[in-house]
Amino acid sequence: FQDNGVYIRDGDRNVITNNARISRHFNYGVYMDLTAASNLVVGNAIFSNAGTGVYMFGANVDGNRITSNSIYGPNQNYGVYLTDGDANVFSNNRVFRDVASGIYLTGTAASNRIWGNRIFSNAVDGVVDPALFREHAEGRAEPPRYRRGVQLFDFGYVITCHSAQGSEWSEVTIIDDSGSFREEAS
Repeated sequence: FQDNGVYIRDGDRNVITNNARISRHFNYGVYMDLTAASNLVVGNAIFSNAGTGVYMFGANVDGNRITSNSIYGPNQNYGVYLTDGDANVFSNNRVFRDVASGIYLTGTAASNRIWGNRIFSNAVDGVVDPALFREHAEGRAEPPRYRRGVQLFDFGYVITCHSAQGSEWSEVTIIDDSGSFREEAS
């Protein structure tokens, strides 16, 4: 066991590609911090790390691309965890079987793109983005509203169906029954 599989500190334009496995480390499979920018992590198998598969920490961890990797558990925390970095791209990864969330963005992380990933069978959430929680963290959010024991939300970011996670469907039907939970007009 080593602390981290790959550690990029203040490095830029590095390429970590086609490793058969980055696994069984005490902390992280891939760890980028401080000013790690414009790095490419592509085509790797990142799994079974005691911390997180890909951990990115710092206000200047920007412009990195994490693409076409298999990031899976049991990573003991997250598949991918980003704190404060901007303009990173997470695309075409398979992120599954992590103890917490598949992809978790927090702090001041902004303008990051998450697309084309298959994220399934994680214990907590698929993707968590700070834009959904910023008002709450800054104390500006209204307290939760409930109706008939169900918490009301103003908009939904993700649609999930636990029985279908990890499956692919040629057609999906979404029934908007939100009218059943709206407050009566006064």
